[in-house]
Amino acid sequence: MKVSEILKNSSLLIDTEVSIDGIFVMKRGVGYFIESKDCRDNIDEAIFIDYPDLEKYMAPRIPGLAGGHYGYCNNATVVGVLKKEKSQSFKYSLICIKFFTVYLHGDAMAVLP
Repeated sequence: MKVSEILKNSSLLIDTEVSIDGIFVMKRGVGYFIESKDCRDNIDEAIFIDYPDLEKYMAPRIPGLAGGHYGYCNNATVVGVLKKEKSQSFKYSLICIKFFTVYLHGDAMAVLP
């Protein structure tokens, strides 16, 4: 599903497993999914990826962007459980991540499992 579809139907999807196809962004150690690269700074329309030390986990496995604010800003797919986020930054988060793939130059690179 696209991020916009999940946000539109969030009341029906809370506490269920969802698959998201979108853009994965890592900004200053915070990872989240957005609809398109144009939305990369609009966290009101983003889904937080709740995975401890995600940036440290990804760094040796997936090459990131050099310099700038963004460590990653790539097409990606993730599967996890949608939750209502309790922080003030994001409205929703994805927990219990069981599949996560980032695409670099058309090549699929597995983050998880």
